[in-house]
Amino acid sequence: MRAAISAFLVAAACQGVGSDEPADVAALLVESTPASTAEIRDVVEDALPGHRILLAKDAFTESSLLVIERRRHKRLEGTLSAGVADEAPHRFRLILDGGRCELKHLNTGKRHALTRTRCRAEEAAD
Repeated sequence: MRAAISAFLVAAACQGVGSDEPADVAALLVESTPASTAEIRDVVEDALPGHRILLAKDAFTESSLLVIERRRHKRLEGTLSAGVADEAPHRFRLILDGGRCELKHLNTGKRHALTRTRCRAEEAAD
């Protein structure tokens, strides 16, 4: 009987662990600076080896989501060139985690701390 009660208490304690941790909060940049733009671009390029990323200055200023799609090349007559396989877009979310600004690669779940970037919580859309 004691063993059953002990097992129940241990199981209950394990379920409660982590429940007090705050959830990720979608975030926006406080201010877009050359340093923050460069830091975000570097993180995205590290997440997508071999790709050069052109990042707009206003990225993450109005939405916490950034979607990166491979550019499809067109022929002179305007049709898409063959040979480039369709690739799923890569999605990144700017988040606050315990007050720390991070970039989360939603395709992989990997997170990257941003040290030169300041962000604030994104307000929920009505």
